[in-house]
Amino acid sequence: MTRTPTRISSQSTADATESVRQVIEAYAERMRANDVAGIVDLYTEDAAVMGPDMPTAVGHQQLTEVYRAGL
Repeated sequence: MTRTPTRISSQSTADATESVRQVIEAYAERMRANDVAGIVDLYTEDAAVMGPDMPTAVGHQQLTEVYRAGL
């Protein structure tokens, strides 16, 4: 069975690009402000972060611990 590629409209691409840009800007602002709760709020409840030489942090509680230690 051959699948036909899904076409994404340029508007959808532009919307997605803008959404990503907004999240990156929010992350940067919150990092500069040392806003741990705000940073963690950008992640889903089941998010996982893997840093070098440290165990994987999963979920908001562990992400909060990682960011508190790092900031």
